[in-house]
Amino acid sequence: MSGLLSFRSWREPLLLGSLCCNVLLATYIGIQWLKADNFLVEALGPARLIARVADRLPKQDAEILWQVYRSKAPEFSTAEADYVRGLGRPVDLLTAETVDTEALRTAVMESRKNRLRVGDLIVETFVDAAVQMSADGRRQLVSGIPR
Repeated sequence: MSGLLSFRSWREPLLLGSLCCNVLLATYIGIQWLKADNFLVEALGPARLIARVADRLPKQDAEILWQVYRSKAPEFSTAEADYVRGLGRPVDLLTAETVDTEALRTAVMESRKNRLRVGDLIVETFVDAAVQMSADGRRQLVSGIPR
């Protein structure tokens, strides 16, 4: 046993290596977060949904969808900004020393209302685009949705 490392001697470098890996991972995540302007909106946002759906449509119908979406861009921009801005109030309330339950509930419901406005705009976009699409495009638009 004299030639083998003692338990204490290999445990310390392993712990140090683990800590270094955690620091690297946290740094990477932090950099990615800072790089993404409006991370939540981009990750869950309407443009990503429109792109995913447009990829399944015939080219002409996909262009109709994008045109309708672009025509609503100012409304989306305002609604998304309201949503992101509205997230600050619940965060502030949750980080306070004591939590005012009613104020938190009100702030969360206001944030929800802002997010629903974005969802309503998405629905309007699909409805406005669908009535202009070909029959094949409309079928592809709803393919995969259970009846």
